[in-house]
Amino acid sequence: SGSLTPCLYKFPEHALSASSCALGHGFTPMHQSLLSDDPTAADFKQEFRRKSKSGEEPIDMDSPEIRELEKFANEFKLRRIKLDYTQTNVGEALAAVHGSEFSQTTICRFENLQLSFKNACKLKSILSKWLEEAEQVGG
Repeated sequence: SGSLTPCLYKFPEHALSASSCALGHGFTPMHQSLLSDDPTAADFKQEFRRKSKSGEEPIDMDSPEIRELEKFANEFKLRRIKLDYTQTNVGEALAAVHGSEFSQTTICRFENLQLSFKNACKLKSILSKWLEEAEQVGG
């Protein structure tokens, strides 16, 4: 009489690794070279600090553009899951066409709005096109 309700969540087939996107912690993940003492990472650290200080024009967090981006990120995640694609699947499909910059971590950061506004906007158009094609195939 004490039966358990089956879990309705579908987890990715791969195990989480140190480079995977950790969800729910509220901190923006740092690039590994920022944590390293390797002298070859010095240029990256300096560039990161420079961009953090100067950077782009501040974005109004309540602007229509931000709200549209948030809405798309949420819809993308729901539709991706409905199509039974993992973040890794999406990253691999995009990397095959656009290059290696589209990792599982990139997709995760997009879905969780942990990218710069400029990068999220660039990725939005690419993900929108991918989603249309995936829905046509998966129909």
